[in-house]
Amino acid sequence: MVYYYKGKFFEQSKPSPALPVSKGIYKMQISLKKKSVFLIIIVMILVGILTLICFYIGINDIIQKQFEQQSVGLARSVALNVNPDNTQTVRDSVMVTYRSIPEDHRYSVEEADNPGYKEYQEKFAGITRIVEYQMLLTQLKKIKEETEAYDVRISWADSGSKAYIYLADATTDPDFFLTPGSFIRITDKKYQKTLEAPGLGFEPKIIKSEENGWLISAAMPIYDKNFHVTAFAEVDLNMDDAVSQMYTYLKLMAGILSLIIIITCFVLIKLIDRSIVRPINMLAEASAGYCESAADADGRPTRFADLDIHTHDEIEGLANSMAQMERDIDDYIASLTETRVQLNTTAEYAKKMDRIAYIDALTGVRNKRSYVDALDELAKDIEQGIAKFGIAVVDLNYLKMYNDTYGHEKGDIAIRTVCNLTCETFKHSPVFRYGGDEFAVILEGHDLRFIDDLIAELKNKTDAMRDDPTLEPWQKVTAAIGYAVFDPETDKDPDSVFKRADNNMYKDKKAMKAAARE
Repeated sequence: MVYYYKGKFFEQSKPSPALPVSKGIYKMQISLKKKSVFLIIIVMILVGILTLICFYIGINDIIQKQFEQQSVGLARSVALNVNPDNTQTVRDSVMVTYRSIPEDHRYSVEEADNPGYKEYQEKFAGITRIVEYQMLLTQLKKIKEETEAYDVRISWADSGSKAYIYLADATTDPDFFLTPGSFIRITDKKYQKTLEAPGLGFEPKIIKSEENGWLISAAMPIYDKNFHVTAFAEVDLNMDDAVSQMYTYLKLMAGILSLIIIITCFVLIKLIDRSIVRPINMLAEASAGYCESAADADGRPTRFADLDIHTHDEIEGLANSMAQMERDIDDYIASLTETRVQLNTTAEYAKKMDRIAYIDALTGVRNKRSYVDALDELAKDIEQGIAKFGIAVVDLNYLKMYNDTYGHEKGDIAIRTVCNLTCETFKHSPVFRYGGDEFAVILEGHDLRFIDDLIAELKNKTDAMRDDPTLEPWQKVTAAIGYAVFDPETDKDPDSVFKRADNNMYKDKKAMKAAARE
């Protein structure tokens, strides 16, 4: 059978099977009312469970945020009140002893069962007798007594050994007292950031143990008079009472929800039976001779159009509306299908054009056009008085030599190598290729604060590559680097910052050439 629909021919090899004509009202195994009751109960139980979950998440989040703020605030208060000179003296004494011990003879708190752990702790026994330690410990115990802190400690994060070393502990419980020199290894990547930037402190962390119950711990930096971090003030707060109260509220909430669910189920069952089940049963009796599904001459389905319902009420109006909706949906789906094809084609083309316009094809980083747009945004920030940025310029050395000696393909490899090194070093700032062998970095946040360290890191990487005998000549890249930081007193636009960075880059290039001649 071949039929025409929407301007196209369709072939149907086999006629669609006809639905059987009903003879009388269908004998239901499970009535609609029973299904409705079952569905209402299931839905209300799920709603109750979800409500309890949301309630738990909400209360838990409130408690956690409250204790996080409290622990951070208390840790910051301790950091401001302890004597930084005493802290620095104790830290230096502990670190001298700690670094004098070979790494394989250092035992962390997790290795307390090791026979060498006690011997390791005894090497720090002399520190407890120095005056500064005793004064610091007295101050910590006083703070602990005057606050709600479960414990107060002073510690230090050693970036060399990636260890969190305890300097003084105010606890009076001998089973949990941490002697000077006790340490734990820092393995959590989130806390390893503090090793690079001690001023960040340690984010609050919730710990549960059988001995101490629920604890939240936070550590804030202690600064000396030169604003250098000398140690960390760590505070533990006990959350057991709050957690216990939360579970009490959850039990009460569960009881209230159960009562509400029972009442709601009863009301809904009565309402559905009265407003839906009975009218549908009446409709089933009126349409007992409902004929099989059919299609019109154009192949349009006519399931709803063929319904013969004349009840002169909302049910008849619903049947007529569904028949009209059936025709409208059929037309709309055909239109949507055509529109979707067009939109997909347009979206793919727009995405391709956008990438071509703003991404450098060789390196995959942003191109000069993107860099110009970024400078425009920085100019707006300058006008609003909120600008805080820097610009670094990285220039690949000897690109012409790579191209002339090894070919442009190798020169492209050198360009991508410098680009990758720049992106790896300045992880928190956008990198742009605005020239053949020149890259610009708009320094922000972490990269802006630690720019000198990052430049040294990049130089160290290129030096290591230069001395690596396994690399090809075009892989042993070097680059001149210069940077400048926006100064609101002298810089009126981003271009002046770029020019200073570019000049500094050329100074670095000149210095590198002079060093190479020597």
